Amino acid sequence: MVIAQRVRSVLEASAAPPRRSGCYSDLSVEPRVDSFRCELRPEPVPDARDSSDALGSSVVLVAMVIAATGPARPGRAAPGAFATPAGHSGRMRSSLTSLGPPVSRDRIITSFPKWYTPDACLQLKEHFHGQVSTTCQRRNTGTVGLRLSKVVVVGDLYVGKTSLIHRFCKNVFDRDYKATIGVDFEIERFEIAGIPYSLQIWDTAGQEKFKCIASAYYRGAQVIITAFDLTDVQTLEHTRQWLEDALRENEPGSCFVFLVGTKKDLLSGAACKQAEVEAVRLANEMQAEYWSVSAKTGENVKAFFSRVAALAFEQSVLQDLERRSSARAQVGDGDLIRMEESPPETQESTPSSSLGCC
Repeated sequence: MVIAQRVRSVLEASAAPPRRSGCYSDLSVEPRVDSFRCELRPEPVPDARDSSDALGSSVVLVAMVIAATGPARPGRAAPGAFATPAGHSGRMRSSLTSLGPPVSRDRIITSFPKWYTPDACLQLKEHFHGQVSTTCQRRNTGTVGLRLSKVVVVGDLYVGKTSLIHRFCKNVFDRDYKATIGVDFEIERFEIAGIPYSLQIWDTAGQEKFKCIASAYYRGAQVIITAFDLTDVQTLEHTRQWLEDALRENEPGSCFVFLVGTKKDLLSGAACKQAEVEAVRLANEMQAEYWSVSAKTGENVKAFFSRVAALAFEQSVLQDLERRSSARAQVGDGDLIRMEESPPETQESTPSSSLGCC
């Protein structure tokens, strides 16, 4: 009741007009607040049932997480966590395979992909390296599954670099030609010998005015693909310069080189074989592996990129094993300094010589 009266008095004071000087100072209007009604209502109190429901939901959520991950032992990370168990520091286990959605079936590589022609291939073997196979079976590939291997595709204008990449990554073929401006890239995920692996495929512009821009993206490439048109011999000759520009931005011997002839569907069998003879000769000079593909029909496209991924993956695993072995070898390495006692005659002669000096 007291609060209601105070509210009413405040409203009356605010409703009254201010007093003015002069002849209008006595004119005031008394507002009527008979119809005003003030009710003080307490703030709503949360329902006990709502609090219990929220608490129950939290308890259920925590129970689901514990059931999914399993109880964690003292001093040991829960399964699926990024912390490595005690005694196995520095190892990345098979939990890497659960990162991200599963790859498609055509991106799963269980055996070493075969070459296109033995006359121009980087490796004639049919199986992964022995150390790589053992490491993959033990799921001890380190951080290889978390890396991106850079693949750079270079070549003249109109040879079909973008169409080749789109056929593999998106399984489409666009008849309407659109020149690449600058650079573009796609990321493709694989599963090689049970280990996740990804390729970052860079599509560079073939126009001369974009060459200075595209060359900046050649650095750090693990694979260089030089593409040419099987129906245009001049584009084959230009692959020398394209490869030279790409190798200039990378360390010698650090890249796999592929020579790829596109638009195979436009040539007959005899004409294709004749063009491939010259391409194989040039590939051997460039120390590259040769492939003939067709982005329009998809011929050899998946097999080619599977070969690229397998070679890059094997090299990454071997480099990681070498790095870890060299790191272990450096621990405790160094010259051993031995402190030996001097002969007795030396010990006796030393003080006598010092006394003689005095």
